[in-house]
Amino acid sequence: MPDTYKDNMRESSLKDLCKKNRDIRKRQSIPYTGGAMSLSRRRDNLKIETGRNVGRAEL
Repeated sequence: MPDTYKDNMRESSLKDLCKKNRDIRKRQSIPYTGGAMSLSRRRDNLKIETGRNVGRAEL
C-alpha cells in the first residue's frame, strides 16, 4: 500500500497511463502479432505465396 502522497500520485498516474494505453490498443486497426517479422516482410512473403497483392486486413 502506498504510504505517501507522492506514492499515491505515482500510482494514480500509472493507472491513468495504463487505461490510456488500453484504449489505444483497442483502436488499433492492425494488431501487430507477427513476432520479429516486420509487416513489410510479412506482406512480401504473403504476396509471393498467394501471387497477388495483400491488403492491410489480410496481414
